[in-house]
Amino acid sequence: MNLRVDPGSLHDPSSQVFIDDTEGKVVRGLDTEALADFEALTATDFWPIAQSSGDIVATSRLDHVPASMSGPWAAALEHKRIPVVSYPSEWTFSMLKAAALLHLRILQEAVAEGLVTKDANPYNVQFEGSQPTFIDVGSFTRIRSGEPWYGFRQFCEQFLNPLVLHAYDRLEIPKSLRGSVNGIPPTMASALLPRRARLRPALFTTIVLHAIAERRMAGRDADVTGALRKAGAGPALISAQISRLEKIVESLESDTSNSEWSGYGERSHYSEAGVSAKEEFVSHTVRSIQPSRVLDLGANDGAFSRLALRHGAAYAIATDSDPVVIDRLYRELSSAGDKTTLPLCVDLTDMGGGGGWAGRQRSNLLERVRPELVLCLALIHHLAITASVRVGAIVDVLADLGAPVVLELPLPEDPMAARLLARKRDGKVPGYGREEIETEIRRRFTIARETTLPGDTRIIYELRPS
Repeated sequence: MNLRVDPGSLHDPSSQVFIDDTEGKVVRGLDTEALADFEALTATDFWPIAQSSGDIVATSRLDHVPASMSGPWAAALEHKRIPVVSYPSEWTFSMLKAAALLHLRILQEAVAEGLVTKDANPYNVQFEGSQPTFIDVGSFTRIRSGEPWYGFRQFCEQFLNPLVLHAYDRLEIPKSLRGSVNGIPPTMASALLPRRARLRPALFTTIVLHAIAERRMAGRDADVTGALRKAGAGPALISAQISRLEKIVESLESDTSNSEWSGYGERSHYSEAGVSAKEEFVSHTVRSIQPSRVLDLGANDGAFSRLALRHGAAYAIATDSDPVVIDRLYRELSSAGDKTTLPLCVDLTDMGGGGGWAGRQRSNLLERVRPELVLCLALIHHLAITASVRVGAIVDVLADLGAPVVLELPLPEDPMAARLLARKRDGKVPGYGREEIETEIRRRFTIARETTLPGDTRIIYELRPS
């Protein structure tokens, strides 16, 4: 194997992840101590159950340490590769909540058998379709006598505080997680918490008192671990702490009743013939390519992601900038146990990525997804007219994905495009016309097929990279 260090794996020197891009393998190196922790983990009763259910990523031990893994490794593990890595800043409220509850459930099972996690990072959870899976096997360690769960503060910052503030309409997920990979500190969460939330005893104890304690401890050299030992820290206290967090997280809800585009997929902007023609065009392209991975940009309710899967695609990434529609889609997929559609909240005009250590730890989605087909349906007019992105820049981003594209172009006279243009100065956007757009398209693509949809105001293209 030709392995490279995963840039996201740099915080635990005892357990590091390596990627083989050619063979699509994910390998983890374990030092002597981490190997002992892993052997303790695999000896538990919950390990085989979590493996069979998918709660913990499928993992096997290699019979040797690959030569291309540099480091003091006593053993190597191979993990099942998640189709597309996603970040908490791309998840909705329901996705972060599901990830939090998975982490707490696994942690509770681990504590019952003498193990705990070193941290509580949401990046330790990934989604295969709508199913959350815990991937950081190296995070498990044996409980040391009298020591606390060191992941508590991180869980609050990166899971609990964002969920609470979103539920009380103070911050929106994923925007609240886009600015920092470290989440929301207790002092900020406490300051933003509304009065009615402060009156809840569980939130007062977990957020407000946490913030007060942090302010008091600032700048002091205190032996926190020693104090916790004296207070009787250990499995029973950790288990009670986990139970309290589970109750809080389970009680939180988000308003997903309405947003600007939450009803868009339910409204008919096409005639019946127009819908059929669009579906047939997309279906024909999917059948001819048989892509393993489809990226659906501006997916809304995910109808065309589902269509692609029915006609031969293996996996779909359904993205939209509206967290309400993506949250609704996630809950539908989760209820159905879907593992082939990954819904993500992604705004092409304000994407995350480039965060973490030296701006290299987290890449943006377009660098991670590696699609074999891109659907860009009823989106270009929103980007070019509403967001004022040059058409040439849109075409360049699509071309840089290196895959065929199905592009739907609403012409200026289309009712939806005309509505957007009416908000612009002089009712026009330079370069937004069929001739100008096709000139930009031919600069980076070959037009393999095109059809004017019934109604004569929308054109749909099958584009192949030049």
